[in-house]
Amino acid sequence: MKINKFVLGAAALAIAAGCAGAAGGLTDSLRADADISAAAVNELYETSRTALMAGYQQGDNPIAAEYASWEGTATGPAAPGVHSKRYMMTYVNTVGHSEYIKYSSQNPTMPIGTKIAKESFTVKGEGEFRPGPLFTMEKVSADEAPDTNGWLYARVNTNGRPMRTSQKFCHSCHEAFSTQDSLGYPVRQVRLDYVAPVAGAPVASVAVGDAAKGKEVFETCASCHQVGPDAQNAFGPVLNGIVGRDAGSYAGYSYSAGLKAAREKGLVWDEQRLFEWLEDPSQFLKTYLEDDSASANMPIGFADEDTRNNVIAYLATVSGEN
Repeated sequence: MKINKFVLGAAALAIAAGCAGAAGGLTDSLRADADISAAAVNELYETSRTALMAGYQQGDNPIAAEYASWEGTATGPAAPGVHSKRYMMTYVNTVGHSEYIKYSSQNPTMPIGTKIAKESFTVKGEGEFRPGPLFTMEKVSADEAPDTNGWLYARVNTNGRPMRTSQKFCHSCHEAFSTQDSLGYPVRQVRLDYVAPVAGAPVASVAVGDAAKGKEVFETCASCHQVGPDAQNAFGPVLNGIVGRDAGSYAGYSYSAGLKAAREKGLVWDEQRLFEWLEDPSQFLKTYLEDDSASANMPIGFADEDTRNNVIAYLATVSGEN
């Protein structure tokens, strides 16, 4: 079965036109190239998924053949800022599902035999559905895959054919999640355990952290952000001198629309603002900009307050000079 596109019907487009700022919407799903709401994206995904799966299953990939019966790990698809910023919806087999949905960043160990299927798609214009590859992961013994932390990566094209996949390249991205057994979880707003913040609730405050511990945690960030005298912009901007710096201001880096707007509003990265950002970057932008459509490219956050304090303490030791 060939899928070229699927266009939203009139009802979904009506939702798209009227609900861009609707409370409770999965606004991390919003994309600059598709001016539609998360509710409309979810409807588009549900109506297109049968054909999407049928495409993957035309080949002989075993995960593509069996994942239709697995449980999901999110309430809906979201664009996490990776995988070319596609929308992703993740499913995990019974071996690993219960462990996966803990969304732990405290060095979990996924059981051998865990299999993960990540459907992907993009949305163009006013609702054109464009299927993307199925990304898969399988947990094996460390002896079988010593260079990838026991994970085997694969991709299945939309017509079921296998895609050439570099284990080294895939894992170089997943190393950013080294404290999560190399798992890139769904963005926080679509996780099964997500509870929306209560308006007016007290905000936790930054405290003195341990820079040495923060340096260890920063290894999780180092595949995207560089620091030090030879630092260069990478997937994320250089973080030299980030404490006290204007948001979205490091020379030569192409910032997201949300951070550009935050800079225009006067955001400065003092310790308290960094503390709030590091918990949930997209939610921080939504709150700061008072805009439910705002989102960040940074795909991870740190719920633990001590961890955030430690990272900030380390970043404060990094000179602003290259």
